[in-house]
Amino acid sequence: MPIQKTPLKLTLAIFILAFAATANAAEAYIDYDHSADFSTIKTFQMADSSNGALAKQNQLLDQQVHQMIAQHLTGLGLQEVTENPDQVISYDASTKENHQLNTIPMGIGFGIGWRRFGGMGMATTTETTFTEGTLVIDSYTPSGKQMLWRGISESSVSEDPQKTEKNIGRSLDELFEKLAKVITP
Repeated sequence: MPIQKTPLKLTLAIFILAFAATANAAEAYIDYDHSADFSTIKTFQMADSSNGALAKQNQLLDQQVHQMIAQHLTGLGLQEVTENPDQVISYDASTKENHQLNTIPMGIGFGIGWRRFGGMGMATTTETTFTEGTLVIDSYTPSGKQMLWRGISESSVSEDPQKTEKNIGRSLDELFEKLAKVITP
């Protein structure tokens, strides 16, 4: 029955493509102090991240993330300074392994509408494992007493460093696009 193999392969291919799209999807969230006057914030200073989990796990990626964050903030019109900043930016990242089960049902039923009275079928379930990274960026006053905003960025992590950097870049693009709506008049 070659007719059954073709739809199963096609269905499987569609599910794999759909999963690949969601596994690489970047998500970003912003929360902020609604009473803060962001029009007075013109400068930022990056906090030392050398003791963070990302720096300890992958120093090169930590440096790239540091540069990407600074570039995005500069792109919003803020100036990076080494002393007397209006806000201090800190960040760290974590990863976790996720599992997704994909089930593809196949079968033939007999009957009309919802009143099925017979048939047979089977289903194939596959498990996909992927690593998801979460990057948390905090902005607070230099005294550290008031949080100004927090951004959380999630994206898939690949064994290929270029893919990981690209995924982080996409996720940061989305995060800072949302942040721009908050901090720019």
